[in-house]
Amino acid sequence: MEWASDRQSLMPLCELLEKCTGDDWQTEDAIGRTLLDFGDPAAIPYLERATQHGVGGYVARALGHIGNERSMEFLSDAFAKKIPDAWYGI
Repeated sequence: MEWASDRQSLMPLCELLEKCTGDDWQTEDAIGRTLLDFGDPAAIPYLERATQHGVGGYVARALGHIGNERSMEFLSDAFAKKIPDAWYGI
């Protein structure tokens, strides 16, 4: 996702993440990796909602790195639900 190095892509990536359901791990990981690189707290609510919808991997890792105390609740719930690689964020 070369185009993702442009920070103007933050919100479009967050909106794309809203549509993720945990079924396309490659796309979800690419989005999560990019949001992790950005490190922008504006992505936190989108990352939290994605974990509620079954998305793990780099999305969980991004949430663990840029999230807040409340975000840990989302990660703990994802881990308890056995969402793949949710533990990366904890």
